[in-house]
Amino acid sequence: MVTVSIITPMRNASRFLTSTIDSVIQAAIEASEDIEWVVFDDASEDDSVNLFQNRKSELKQCQVNLILLQSTEPARGCGFGRNRCVEASKGDFLCFLDADDMMMPRRIKAQLELAQVHPTAIIGSNFSRDPPNSTVRFARWLNGLTEVQLKNQRFREVTIAMPTWFMHRSVFQQQNGFNEGPPGTPEDLIFFYGHTARGGDIVKCNEELMIYRYHEGGQHLSVPADVILEIRAKALEREVLSGWDTFMIWGANKEGKKLYKALSTEARRKVTHFLDVSVRKIGGTITTDNIPVIHFSQARPPVITAVKLDLTGGGFEKNLESMGWTEGIDYYHFG
Repeated sequence: MVTVSIITPMRNASRFLTSTIDSVIQAAIEASEDIEWVVFDDASEDDSVNLFQNRKSELKQCQVNLILLQSTEPARGCGFGRNRCVEASKGDFLCFLDADDMMMPRRIKAQLELAQVHPTAIIGSNFSRDPPNSTVRFARWLNGLTEVQLKNQRFREVTIAMPTWFMHRSVFQQQNGFNEGPPGTPEDLIFFYGHTARGGDIVKCNEELMIYRYHEGGQHLSVPADVILEIRAKALEREVLSGWDTFMIWGANKEGKKLYKALSTEARRKVTHFLDVSVRKIGGTITTDNIPVIHFSQARPPVITAVKLDLTGGGFEKNLESMGWTEGIDYYHFG
C-alpha cells in the first residue's frame, strides 16, 4: 500500500533532473516507506522524459514506483500538471516536488511524521537556495518565521514555500485541487488562501529539507506582480478587514497606495488615516479620497502595515515595536 505520493509537474527540466532524481532516491532510502513518484510531463521539448525512463528500474529498487504521465498538447501550467498527478496517485500523503529542486535525505521521513500529527495542515519546511545568494531577504524571512508568524504574516505572501509542501490527501481534496489557469497563474497562492480561509493549519519543520533552485526559467517569475497583489488584498479583506469597522494603513508610500487601490470600495471606506514618519507627508492627504496622513505615534489600532520589512535598517521595526501592539490582533503586515 502506497504511503507517500511524490507529485511533480515537469516541462523542459532535463538539466536539473539528475540531481533531483538522486535526491529522491536518498530520501526514499531514509524513509523506508512505499513511495510512488507521479510525474506529469507538460509537453517537454527536451530529454526530460527519457531521463526518467532510463532510471525507472533504479527507482524501483529503492521502493519508488515511477508513474510517468505525458501530454502532447500545448503547455497547461503547474496547476494542471499537479492535479493530473494527484488524480493518478494512490498515496495517503502528498509530497510536492518541483522538477528543478532537490530534497534532503530526511525530507519524506520528517514531513510524514509531522503530517501524521497534523492531518489538516499544509506542512512546509525551511530550505536553502541554489545559488546561495539568490532572493536572500525572501529566504531569510520564510526560514525565520515562528509558528505564530506562519499565520499572522500570511498576507505578505505564502508563508511556507510551495516547493516544500507536504500534506494529507484530504487537505488537497478540500480545496478541489489547484487552479488550472494558464502558465503564470499563482496556483499556490490561490490554494494557500483557500486553505487558510477554511481554517486550515500551517505547520513548518524547522529543518532545511529542500534545496530550492532559483533560475531564469522558474515558473514563479512569470506571475505578474499585480495579480499577486490582487489575490493578497482579497484574502486580507475576506479574512481580516471584513471584521473591522475602521483601520489605518501604515505607509503613505507607493506600497500603501497600491494596497489602497487594490481594496474594494467597501474596504476603502473603512480607511481613516495613513501613517508615516515623513514630515513632508504628515498633515497632508493622499489618494483621490483625500485620506489624511498622521505621524505613526498618533495611530490607534487596528492597522495594516504596508512598509516592507528588513529594508529600513531596523527603523520601521523599532517604531512598530514602540507601539506595544500585538501582531494578529492590533495589526497585520501586508508590505
